[in-house]
Amino acid sequence: MIRAGISSFARYSAFAAMTVLAAGCASQSSQVIEPEQPMVRQTSQTAPADLQLLCANEAAQAFGIASETVLPVGSSSDGMVYTVILNAGGSQAICTIDEEGTILSLDRA
Repeated sequence: MIRAGISSFARYSAFAAMTVLAAGCASQSSQVIEPEQPMVRQTSQTAPADLQLLCANEAAQAFGIASETVLPVGSSSDGMVYTVILNAGGSQAICTIDEEGTILSLDRA
């Protein structure tokens, strides 16, 4: 008789442990963590580096300033023509250049 009591206690303990384990697994699977949505980056074509540097060199010569003080700070594309924004010795300049490297315009902003 004692043996039957231990056996039912063992069965009850095993059943309770399985129930707790199943509840823990079920609660974890219901908590699906959604991945963060990636930040949307603005997609626009920028001018190739060599064209940006051509604009910077041309601005240095045109404005009579040291070439190391002229830096491209931004660019965009309008088809086959690029607009390059330059920091030219502390002021802003805008250079328009085509894909072949021909400078179409260069103005201080």
